[in-house]
Amino acid sequence: MEQHQSKLIQHLGIVAGVCDELGLAELIDERIPQPRRKVSVGQAVKAMILNALGFSGRALYLNPRFYENRPVEQLIGKGVTAADLHDASLGTALDALYEYGITELFYRIASSVTRKLGIHTKFAHLDSTSFSVHGVYNSEEEEGEGEGPVVRIPKGETERQRTGVEPGGSLTDLCEPNEYSPVGGGVEREHQ
Repeated sequence: MEQHQSKLIQHLGIVAGVCDELGLAELIDERIPQPRRKVSVGQAVKAMILNALGFSGRALYLNPRFYENRPVEQLIGKGVTAADLHDASLGTALDALYEYGITELFYRIASSVTRKLGIHTKFAHLDSTSFSVHGVYNSEEEEGEGEGPVVRIPKGETERQRTGVEPGGSLTDLCEPNEYSPVGGGVEREHQ
């Protein structure tokens, strides 16, 4: 006689399906090296997304317990078990993401997903946040006079025409207007 067992899936099946349809794990795995991993970095990210959306604010080492009664192969990928989603596996995946560059990876994935979904944009919105620099700088010193490299910060003018202030910069994100999907970003220096 064949034995049946039930597993708890809740809303996680829908979220996993959307991740699969968008090819999230594959997009990540194409960009990040996978030396000697049973659970790919993309699968680890998917597992952490599902865990976070399972309303579980637990530490990474408790992740296998979260997946104990869930159909892991259907949610994460073939051959993956709850025991494979341990803190070392997820932690090294987070390290690999950081080494690649989180912002760069996010922009690449966002760009790929908007193309895949056929989202076309005509306009872009530039959102910038200014910041200013305060403190004492060794700009007046010559090379070799002080300790360390010389930081040269030119004086500039602010929008209110205050002269002699330290320049700031802009943190920018280029977003598409209706979807608020980031297209690019960076840090730019003012008063150059």
